[in-house]
Amino acid sequence: MFYRVAHAYITRSFLFRAAPLESQPGATEAAVAAEKAAVRAALADPDAAFAAHAAALGAARDALKVAGRAAPPHMAVLADPANLGKYKSAFKKALKTIAALNARSGPSLAYGITPFVHMPHEEFAAAYLGGKRAPPVGGPMVADRAGRRAAFTCIRNHPWTSSGLAALKAHSAVDWRTSTPRAVTSIKNQDSCGSCVVFANIAALEAAYIISKNNTKQGAAITYANTDLSEQDQMDCLEGDACRGADGYEYIDNAICNGVAKESDDPYVGDDNDKCKEVPRAKSGVVGYTFVPGNIADVTRALSHNVISIGVAADRNFQYYRAGVLGCTKSGSLNHETALIAYTEGVQSDQGPMKVFTAKNSWDTYWGEDGFFRFRADCPYPGSLGMFADPYLTVPIRG
Repeated sequence: MFYRVAHAYITRSFLFRAAPLESQPGATEAAVAAEKAAVRAALADPDAAFAAHAAALGAARDALKVAGRAAPPHMAVLADPANLGKYKSAFKKALKTIAALNARSGPSLAYGITPFVHMPHEEFAAAYLGGKRAPPVGGPMVADRAGRRAAFTCIRNHPWTSSGLAALKAHSAVDWRTSTPRAVTSIKNQDSCGSCVVFANIAALEAAYIISKNNTKQGAAITYANTDLSEQDQMDCLEGDACRGADGYEYIDNAICNGVAKESDDPYVGDDNDKCKEVPRAKSGVVGYTFVPGNIADVTRALSHNVISIGVAADRNFQYYRAGVLGCTKSGSLNHETALIAYTEGVQSDQGPMKVFTAKNSWDTYWGEDGFFRFRADCPYPGSLGMFADPYLTVPIRG
């Protein structure tokens, strides 16, 4: 994938974890405590903390340059010495905001010093958030249907009630990282293109591809470790600028109609040029998809079938997320897309047992819990991060 370079910034709290925190007794509390301690230390000497932060990102920027790759916005803005005063000020302000958040968050959630911490939220949002486009006039998949039928001959949107998934049992625990077969591929990086929608839907397609292939003669030859489908192929073979948001389900349509390409055949470049290449494409293993109703019972039913692409409201706090479980906070508009990959019940916290979702983000492994994040599943509508308000909670239906 584009921008897979060893980051000098993987120090202290950016160390890779051998297993998900929730699978290790006491690990969440320890990680949360460590993140909060790091913020307190930075507040004690914010000038030194910013110098270390800028130096680490500078080293990562230099590594990208050696590799012939452009630095993403959060690194590029620190390359000009004239900008350092502005971003140092924003860094110091963010530290105070993070400390206040941590003072209220309890032992199960920590905000901290992410690689994006020096960016004012508006600047961060412009560079890294995309999200779904607003539904077309006339309701979802109505006003745009005629035009899309000209491009697609196999639109397979199934009503939830007749999809077959509505009758599934709601499981108390699902985790596609530890399933048989394992169906969650490596964390990726959308870079400065706001292409989160295609990354989330590719994550769902990768899961469906792995599971469906394991039900055929190919069997174990297709695994989470050797599956890496191309986001770029989807972006370039559909009209519109995916860097500015997309519908999401259009990528599932395209995979059903035209198949899926491998990352190695069409690597990600962080730009949507709408120039569809002639590359090998395989059958996706998907025969349809449905939009999941926004409630915990139906989402867990759908999740037991496959990874789901979901919209979330990524606010300023989300920019600073480092470890633990995000709570039932007030959410804004849906401006980011991620892939829901796990659900569990009975997670202990200072507020009692919780039901928790885990999602896969597309900001590389240095954000959150090695690129993943957890949030409460049992919040009243519209749910934590506003997820239940998304009318396009999309799950592929495997053949």
